[in-house]
Amino acid sequence: RFFEKEGLLSNKGRTQGNHRIYGRGELERLQTIMDFRENGMKLECIKQILSAFEKEDTNKEDLLKRILEYKEDALTRIARIEKAIKKLNELEDKLQKNKI
Repeated sequence: RFFEKEGLLSNKGRTQGNHRIYGRGELERLQTIMDFRENGMKLECIKQILSAFEKEDTNKEDLLKRILEYKEDALTRIARIEKAIKKLNELEDKLQKNKI
């Protein structure tokens, strides 16, 4: 419901039990939205990216800039996670070697 209110999704109607009906395209769009949200993208940026693919008059340069910024942020987060995993592996190895 939240993404519908925000204009990011639309349903195909309702069942007799008043449940929303979504098609495959909407489900794929929802998965994209959730992937972006789970990885730190702000809702406004998601709206801009998704609407840009639906409109011909979108400023493609501005959109490309935002996508590249998001990718850069994601790569930075990945590097931090990899560094943390390396440290955890080192600690695990130390603990394993001291184990009797």
